[in-house]
Amino acid sequence: MKQTAFSKADAYFTADNEPTDLIEQWRSDNGDANAAITQYSVDGLSPDAPNAKTQQDAKDALTALTKADKDAEKIANG
Repeated sequence: MKQTAFSKADAYFTADNEPTDLIEQWRSDNGDANAAITQYSVDGLSPDAPNAKTQQDAKDALTALTKADKDAEKIANG
């Protein structure tokens, strides 16, 4: 997760119309995806990988990214 993505999204708004809660939710969901991807890389080092842990990590990452995409749609739609 890069700060530049947040800065780009934030640039579309002013203090009067910024959907602060939605932007924070988007950042949180992206953070969850980042954590799941990191966990996937750690679990992927296991000698028996891919395994149930890496499959769950991948599901968690995709779920978080899907949520972040939905957050972004809400932000874009105002």
